[in-house]
Amino acid sequence: MHISSLSSLTPKINKTLFFLTFLASFFIFANSTYAAGEAWYDSSWSNRVQIAIDADNIDGTLVDFPVYVDLSDLPSGFHNTVRTSGCDIRMTQADGQTEVPFELVAQDGANNSGELFFLASNVSGINDTDFYLYFGNASSSCYVADEVYGSQAVWSQYSYVSHDGGATDSTEFGSNGIAVGGISSGDAGVMGIGTSFDGVDDEWDLPASTETFPVGDIDRTYQFWTKFNSTNSKPVLLEYGGASSGQLVRLELSEGSMVWRPYTYTDIESDPVYTMGDFQLVTVTYNSLSKEVSFYRNGADVGGGVFDGKLYATVGKYYSQQLGARVVGTNRLDGLLDEVRFKKNITSADQILAEFVNQNSASTFYTVGVVVGTGTATTSNFVSLADDVIDEIENSIEYLSVLPVYEDLMAKITKTYGKGRLVKSDRKLAKFKTFVTDGLGKILFSNSERQEIKSIIKDMQDILLDEG
Repeated sequence: MHISSLSSLTPKINKTLFFLTFLASFFIFANSTYAAGEAWYDSSWSNRVQIAIDADNIDGTLVDFPVYVDLSDLPSGFHNTVRTSGCDIRMTQADGQTEVPFELVAQDGANNSGELFFLASNVSGINDTDFYLYFGNASSSCYVADEVYGSQAVWSQYSYVSHDGGATDSTEFGSNGIAVGGISSGDAGVMGIGTSFDGVDDEWDLPASTETFPVGDIDRTYQFWTKFNSTNSKPVLLEYGGASSGQLVRLELSEGSMVWRPYTYTDIESDPVYTMGDFQLVTVTYNSLSKEVSFYRNGADVGGGVFDGKLYATVGKYYSQQLGARVVGTNRLDGLLDEVRFKKNITSADQILAEFVNQNSASTFYTVGVVVGTGTATTSNFVSLADDVIDEIENSIEYLSVLPVYEDLMAKITKTYGKGRLVKSDRKLAKFKTFVTDGLGKILFSNSERQEIKSIIKDMQDILLDEG
């Protein structure tokens, strides 16, 4: 049912829906310019769009969190304006001026798609965290990878990051994969492109580097977006080291469990929860102090154990590393790798969960605002409603909260519009009621607040249309 088809609705629903639609109209047009007093990155940039990370997706506070942005989530105004090279893109914190590093992995203006990561120094689990993406500058230069706000700065905490399943490394170490068996990247992944492995002779050999693959008993985190097509050969995601140099790490799948298989020591296994045929995020952490190995699947803890030895190796003749196979050429992966990341520290459980939510369903992790230009703010940019309209809105809220199928409808909206822990429409209803009781129409709202209210109204309209 559409807004224009209201004749079948009951009078009470009809009236309630009318006032919500009436209210929404105030927030649709007031987004073409930014408000006076709001900071702007640089007058040479013509436009920006807000990206707000929903606090409901964050447990605790995240520090130095690489945020994935699916460029297909951005408005058409971005794709119609941004340069093909993306050299006009800049990212800032909520103040609109303080820059943050970013990496533009891919951009396809013809199809309104692409992949971008930016480094959020702090993401709150209490209040939504805002950022701005600026664009629209015909003469700006692309950042060089090793500049302060260049791509390598996004991954300063990492020793290896590949967005294509192993072919290229975005960190400062540049450990690009060497193709074996005719392997090449370009297959569809979770966030962009990945690499398919045929289970016969495909692998990526990575350069012997103590930066990418550290020697010694230190903290570390390994993460893979992967899909297993079969498990006949106990497929290996990663192995490096060797028997003659001291096996450092082998991560393989065995009977549904991820296995940490060190040389001469006892294996550590996850719960048997890994599946065939579906993309899943595999994360493994090692704590050098407690010797604990922890496994995660799609952000959830799935077991582990205490390692009874230590990690060691020397770089020499037998020191090598592969993605998708053992160093001796067995246990080959029949499946696909997309994002692959290694760190020389431990990623927290809160961040691992947030990474899954962000990468698995980016549009539910953040809210994208409308394109805003460098105009002069006028009173038409703000909202002011009469007291009698506010009264009607309050009545509408009360009616929504006592609908006999309210909980079922909330569940339906959550299933339709969000995955995991988003969308919490009951929370939105409560927040909207706060807007009203705090004096909606008597104060001026910022662009981010207008976007929040519009989102709330949309959910409530859906409730009424489903009920009708």
